[in-house]
Amino acid sequence: MAKSASRSAGRAAAPLRASTNSGSTPVPVNVASSSGDTTGNERSTLAALVDSLGLNGHVFLNGHVDDLEAELAKASIAVSSSDRESFGMTLVEAMRCGLPVVATDCPLGPREIITRGVDGHLVGPGDADGLAAALCDLIRDDTRRRRMGEAARRNSARYAPGHIAEQHLNLYRDLLRRGPGRRPPGRLPEAAHRARTAALDVAHTLRSTARRAMKR
Repeated sequence: MAKSASRSAGRAAAPLRASTNSGSTPVPVNVASSSGDTTGNERSTLAALVDSLGLNGHVFLNGHVDDLEAELAKASIAVSSSDRESFGMTLVEAMRCGLPVVATDCPLGPREIITRGVDGHLVGPGDADGLAAALCDLIRDDTRRRRMGEAARRNSARYAPGHIAEQHLNLYRDLLRRGPGRRPPGRLPEAAHRARTAALDVAHTLRSTARRAMKR
């Protein structure tokens, strides 16, 4: 059975309402947050809404989660219903765990990360029915969900720590070359930096692979 992991908890119930009204069979939804939505600010409102929709056995307000990757490894789909994003790191984290993402096409982030119809779905901000339809599309089609999850894992590689660190290193090297009287970093520090970032990337990949294998 597909399981959904949702962030932006303050808006997470909107697609649940639409899904319930459409007569869809509820699936387990774990709402996790790194902010206060499920631990204080909006918890009582969300709990009341879940209760009013009769979804107490299907929607779980997990509160603050320190090890988000462990929670993502239990899921089949990641959902974000943000009105705005500074970038969308949680989307990348979900994709690195092999999850297709359903997200609102809000400013600054999701459309740069998600390739529509390839590794996730994008819907208009505030479109609860569209968000629910996109979720149901992936819930009902195991083959498509797994295919998009694999694409998400592959496409997230462009945000791998080693790749991003190399881009930063190239930027700093270029700036040093332009500056008067500056020397670029020596080969030994560069080699050590690359080795460290590569090791971190490999460790992250191995951990994600092991968790996906355990989930199956």
